[in-house]
Amino acid sequence: MLKNRRYLDLVLPQVFNSAQKTQECLSILIADIDYFKQFNDNFGHKAGDIVLKLVSQAVQSVMRTSDLAYRYGGEELVFILPNTNIEVAEIIAEEIRQKIKNLQYEYSYNFLTGVTISIGVAGFPEHTQSCDDLLQFADRALYQAKAQGRDQVVVIDPNAIHLF
Repeated sequence: MLKNRRYLDLVLPQVFNSAQKTQECLSILIADIDYFKQFNDNFGHKAGDIVLKLVSQAVQSVMRTSDLAYRYGGEELVFILPNTNIEVAEIIAEEIRQKIKNLQYEYSYNFLTGVTISIGVAGFPEHTQSCDDLLQFADRALYQAKAQGRDQVVVIDPNAIHLF
């Protein structure tokens, strides 16, 4: 139900250029289902496919009509949030994280216990003036969320950007 990475590669520069021209905020979220490979190994790929579908549905229930969602990789997702500042993007990311964490309560699949997601957040113009950097900074924030224990939202630290 989500568009793929090729479509993201076409749309993101257009949305970014539009935000630059109008000087509107733009936020990017990159999310990764925690320990998805282990999940597939333990429960099988059919269960993994169910998780991907349920995560996709959960995410779409949180997203606004103006937001765009893409499957970036196997279990990675990217969200483009037009006209959204970092504070609102962090709130949306946290809503997504909580929704995923509570999937077990919404469905009767026992294997959903413990499914979590880590999310990295970056924004224009707060963090960068470059479309490529915006995606890269959200990805760095995602890796920071994973390094800090997973199942959390991390906004890229503007003071640490120069280190990249």
